[in-house]
Amino acid sequence: MERHEVINALSGGRYRDYLEIGVDHATTFNRVAIPNRTGVDPHFKVPREGIRGETVVATSDDFFRANSRSFDCVFIDGLHTYAQSRRDFVNAWACLRPGGTVVLDDCFPADDLAALPDLDACLRGRRERGTPGDLTWMGDVYKTVIWLHDCTEHRFAYVEHTRGGIVVVWPGRRRRTARWLPDEAAIAECSYERFLTLPLPSAPLSRLVREVAPRRLLSFLPFGSRA
Repeated sequence: MERHEVINALSGGRYRDYLEIGVDHATTFNRVAIPNRTGVDPHFKVPREGIRGETVVATSDDFFRANSRSFDCVFIDGLHTYAQSRRDFVNAWACLRPGGTVVLDDCFPADDLAALPDLDACLRGRRERGTPGDLTWMGDVYKTVIWLHDCTEHRFAYVEHTRGGIVVVWPGRRRRTARWLPDEAAIAECSYERFLTLPLPSAPLSRLVREVAPRRLLSFLPFGSRA
């Protein structure tokens, strides 16, 4: 399942304003069916004339610092690091309209090399293993998912059958459960191997669409687990 399919399904024609952090080649951005689209990237990889929507050449930090607008959906796909993705989430949530969603990409690394926060280290490791053509890299965004569980009450789940691990976060207080890790220092140091042991919540996209739709009664049935 592709990123734009997730975003368009969550919108269901309801969303009007969309923000994408990390546009890259605009593969997702140009296929999102939300009328007002804003893309933020310090280094667009395609001519901006070919991007169907407003483009802002800036880091996400600079954009959010100057931003006064609100959005129905924010897709975070910028720097693949825990520190940046967590900061982008906090800033995105602050400008989210009631009933909106934040969507995070690259939350389930394909392997231990893909989970490295440094791209060069990942590619060097692939060359050493004899697979230089494999450019798969997600970074340590997975730690932001742990932070969401341990340090917030946001409702969230992985979308089943998505490449790289897409996580949807939507309004509504989640029933708090025991922490996965003892403190924020442990989250920052969490290894890929430890991450794989966690009972990560997941759900089919169809269920998440029902969860985020307006006026839907909260469901207290447990989500499935990726562990």
